[in-house]
Amino acid sequence: MATPYFEEVQRMRDNRWLITFIFAVAILSTLPLVYALYWQIGQDVPFGEEPMKNGQLIVMTLFVFTAVAGMMFILFALKLEVRIDEQGIHYRMFPVKWEWRVVGPTEIVHYEFADRYRLFESGGIGHHRNIFKNTRSFRIWGGKHMTIKFRDGHRLLLGTRDPIGMEWAMRKLMKKI
Repeated sequence: MATPYFEEVQRMRDNRWLITFIFAVAILSTLPLVYALYWQIGQDVPFGEEPMKNGQLIVMTLFVFTAVAGMMFILFALKLEVRIDEQGIHYRMFPVKWEWRVVGPTEIVHYEFADRYRLFESGGIGHHRNIFKNTRSFRIWGGKHMTIKFRDGHRLLLGTRDPIGMEWAMRKLMKKI
């Protein structure tokens, strides 16, 4: 493996405000079901005007808990890895894109850095694909990103917390052509 000019790993779990929000939504979405289970099964008092059967309530509660736990796992596991070396730009977003993707320097027509986040261009946090603008976006932290334009017209946006280091690595990579 070549010596990297630039390496960065962005994890969703490092964003404390977002994690706090996710926990709040998870608790608020499951609390009514726990309350219903307590009254209907624990106290033997039917919950609501048209209560579910006990088995249905248990199955629905387990389904919601499983769905919330699955979404939380994906969000906590989500990470964007970017590495730039003499071979090109290597990137992946676990668990969305498991395998490393490599962009060789000969495939790149133009690249630029932006310090602000444009919702309709980059699509938000995570992996997004805009078929109207032929753009793929991989981003977790902040509004800074690099836009790469390919020979076939497609574009790739890679979010970064260190645009200066990424730009230095890109200049070094593109000098090799």
